[in-house]
Amino acid sequence: DNRLIGTSKTTADDNFDTGHPLYQTIAMLSSLRKEHPALRRSPMTLRMDEEKSGIFAVSRFDPVNGAEYLIVFNTSTTGWSGQIEVDAGSGAFRPFYGQCPTGRGVPGTIRITIPALSTVVCRADRG
Repeated sequence: DNRLIGTSKTTADDNFDTGHPLYQTIAMLSSLRKEHPALRRSPMTLRMDEEKSGIFAVSRFDPVNGAEYLIVFNTSTTGWSGQIEVDAGSGAFRPFYGQCPTGRGVPGTIRITIPALSTVVCRADRG
């Protein structure tokens, strides 16, 4: 059944499974959010919201040092690759979660390749 997310369990089964892929992903993202205050309370900019491609991306900015965190979600069942706008003053991005390109591309954009049903979190200090 393609409506299932990583399991064949039904609502009749015990669904609190700490080994479940969705549980593991949420736990990892929650940990990142706890470690980096900018991911929970900082200015945010919408970078991309494309229903057709399934890509939703935002940037959060650390109010102390100006670091940019780019968070990209792929809600599609197919992978995606393309350019996403970022702050032109951001330096080289590095991965925080998932595969994030290293280095700099054209100022003001970053090329992201993200698998289906995945999340990527990248960070760049001020250039």
